[in-house]
Order: sequence, then structure tokens, then C-alpha cells
Amino acid sequence: MSNDVFVITEHMDGKFSDVSFEMVGKAKELASALGGQAVAVVVGGGVSSNVFASDSTIHVDDAALSNFNPEAYGKVIEALVKEKSPRLVMFGWTATGMDMAAWLSAGRACHWRRMRKYRRGSDDELSGIRRQVGSRRCRRR
Repeated sequence: MSNDVFVITEHMDGKFSDVSFEMVGKAKELASALGGQAVAVVVGGGVSSNVFASDSTIHVDDAALSNFNPEAYGKVIEALVKEKSPRLVMFGWTATGMDMAAWLSAGRACHWRRMRKYRRGSDDELSGIRRQVGSRRCRRR
């Protein structure tokens, strides 16, 4: 397992969502503390992947992935996670992010242990909120 932190970015009509940029910033902090790299993962065709300040970017550019489909995206992300073994994979707390995360969780026959939502506080620091969702840890296969 590497100490890398993957950020699953979100985009629509060629424009990346704000949460993608916020997660990359937080991933850089986490990866630095873990001794790894922040890796932006861009899935889909017709988007530019060189817009992130991540340490590296993985872009799966395929016209068949131009429109969001949680199953298709999930298969791509699952293969990347198996191949690269990052320490952490971050999804946005959005409908798109939770769709992908739920699909991946169901595919691995496990439940989420924790879900975290980060928001900016008055001192411009990210603060976390977590809630218990599942009762079983998802172990690497």
C-alpha cells in the first residue's frame, strides 16, 4: 500500500466542481503528513486534467465516460485503486460523490465505516463532521 491520497474529481459539461479543488488542497496536507502524494483522478472524456495543484494526476480519457454513470466510473476507479493501492480515497459530499462511493462500497460487500463532511470555519480552517454508517470495516482483498 502506498501513502498516496486519491481525490476523485467531479465535473459536468467540462467544468470541475469547487469541491474537487477543495479536496485536492486537503489531500495535499494529508499526503504530506503521510509521506505520499496527492493524486487527482479525472474520469471522463472532453475535460482538461491539468487544472489541479495536485502532486500528480491520473486522467482516464474515454468518450464513453463523458456522461456520469456511477457503475462505469466505479469500475474505472476500482481498477485504479486495486492497481495503485492508495492509503486514502476522497469523494466529494455531493450526489455524484456519494453515488460513486456507495457503488464501490456495495461492490466490495462492505459498508462505510465513516463518512466525513468538511466545511470551512470562521478561521478558514477545514473542520470535520463524521457519522457512523456501517458496522463492518472494509478490508483489502
